[in-house]
Amino acid sequence: MYRPVIDYEAFAIQSGVAVAESSFYSYPEMDRLIAKSGIIARQILRFYRFMRPGELENGGADDRRTIDSVWSKEHSLRRFLTRFGLSTLADLLFTYYVGGSLTRQDQLIFAQIRGIGDRPYLLTLRNAVFCGIPMSLFYFLVGEGFELLSEVHSYTELPAFMAQHIALLMGTISLIVDLFRAFDAARLKRCWAPFGIMPLVVNMPTYLNRLLDTIKGRP
Repeated sequence: MYRPVIDYEAFAIQSGVAVAESSFYSYPEMDRLIAKSGIIARQILRFYRFMRPGELENGGADDRRTIDSVWSKEHSLRRFLTRFGLSTLADLLFTYYVGGSLTRQDQLIFAQIRGIGDRPYLLTLRNAVFCGIPMSLFYFLVGEGFELLSEVHSYTELPAFMAQHIALLMGTISLIVDLFRAFDAARLKRCWAPFGIMPLVVNMPTYLNRLLDTIKGRP
């Protein structure tokens, strides 16, 4: 049976969720944690839990019907990915690109599913080093491309000039944020969401959910 190493007290404090001490997460416990996230992050967390080996074994008697209904689908999808050599690559990309792009609380939950509940900061650290910093350099390359485009014709000069400076600004902010995320994760073991369009789209519903919870005084 899958039994991740979990510091429940620390996790409850960081995520603001009261979790009863147990040797592993049952499906209802994990569902309550995931339900606090926004609609996009919820689907990401549920899909990842669905794909992780052993996760379907964590349910109790009440979960058996759900487990039986998805067991064959999960194994079919995993066999398909393994057959084409994509299982490990897909898992790494999904873990450190998508998982490391979530909010701090969602990264803590994601880490429990991954089995690194005692080291959730690795999601932030590896996302910053292998995804965030290279992406910021890509923004700089895009800015250089728009600079070349501005020289093609006078009609393209102003739009290309604006696009160039927007790309350079985003690259600069992204680089600063990801350098901070990498340093802070390595030094202080904390999780941080990155700067970017994709993280903003994914995490905005979560931020709105938690803002509403704060306004309404919900725990």
